[in-house]
Amino acid sequence: MWSRLAPAGNFSSPLAVLQTALRVRAAKRSPSGSSRSAAELERNLKDFSGADNVTLTSDGKQALYWALLAAKALLGVRRVYLAGFTCPEIASAAVKAGLRLHPLDVAQDSLQWEPGVTIPQADGAPGLLVLSNLFGLPDSIPTSISPEMLVIDDACQSLLSLDQLNRRVGSRAALGIASFGRGKALSGIGGGALLFNNDHTLALPLKAALKEAFSNREIAAGRWPGATDDVMLTMQEALKLTCYYTMEQPPLYGLISRIPGTGLGNVSCELEFDEPRRSAGSWLSAVTQLEAAKNDIKHRRVLMQKWKQELTGLPLHQIVSSDHDQALTVLTRFPLLFESRDQRNLALQLLNRQGLGASASYNAALTEMPHLKPYIDQPHCPNSSSLAARLITLPVHRFVTDKTIEQTSSILKQVCKC
Repeated sequence: MWSRLAPAGNFSSPLAVLQTALRVRAAKRSPSGSSRSAAELERNLKDFSGADNVTLTSDGKQALYWALLAAKALLGVRRVYLAGFTCPEIASAAVKAGLRLHPLDVAQDSLQWEPGVTIPQADGAPGLLVLSNLFGLPDSIPTSISPEMLVIDDACQSLLSLDQLNRRVGSRAALGIASFGRGKALSGIGGGALLFNNDHTLALPLKAALKEAFSNREIAAGRWPGATDDVMLTMQEALKLTCYYTMEQPPLYGLISRIPGTGLGNVSCELEFDEPRRSAGSWLSAVTQLEAAKNDIKHRRVLMQKWKQELTGLPLHQIVSSDHDQALTVLTRFPLLFESRDQRNLALQLLNRQGLGASASYNAALTEMPHLKPYIDQPHCPNSSSLAARLITLPVHRFVTDKTIEQTSSILKQVCKC
């Protein structure tokens, strides 16, 4: 199953393309250029995230898959607790790891866990909670969870954000997940990472379990998660590198997204998926984006305030609250909730007709996805279903201008009068 999404528009600029290309050229001249490229990203990511150890993987979904395998081997975990409204790739990684899904409903006004949410311990096996941190909004960690429960802090969409306690998303649990795919918080041309945080007692045992899992499954084939090919940049990666930043301009998005092999705008919920190899170019692209993160954070914070101010007064619910103003929340998309599905669909139709980059992210709750139902223990999440029917997200990137915001606001005012 695939969902088609509008461009998130996180690839920073043609300058980032040039800087990555120059890094690839320099790496080609070094006899150990591939391994040094991976080591540079691991070092920079540790500094930025505060993680004690970093292990690179082929993408964020593979990082989560390997984390779940390690938890299953070490702790006997049998099920994953996750938001009923979340990125379906989280669910597909859990199913591939052989785990059951227990969706938890979320509050419609905040995307946070329902007040007083309880996470049962069933079958005598410890549970595992995955925080989604959608759109750059940090999830809270429920106070009701058992001290024995493992938490995975998925920072694929929120690595640039700090929570209200000034903690970097991805660093608040024993394990964090990062992704360098397009449309993520740190957006490059592919790759992912596991972030180990030694302040949590399970971090080191999980790293050891992960190493054992690697040994059992990968060394015989000569492959490790995140292994770097001898090729410095594949043809597919070169195509992504040269055209990704143009995708931030919505009128061009529909044309270039049709090019085979780019995967632009696709979010996969396939229950079986491969582990692609990554070249040095993937790692160096992510290094470039990390260096640009400071300016990107500042720009996104400004755009978040502009969207809030322009849309204030419309009968639409803004999920971004004053709490996110006080914390250093850095959005990847601006979420907005309509009164009905019909109103949301009309807004999407009109906005996308003008190339304004609106998206239904995501258009179904996990409990509504037929191919996931055999793996789900909790079949009803009414708030999550309502969110999926009524939510749109708006772009937050450098090509969003004041004119873009005014045009979007004008269309939304028309929709609200219908």
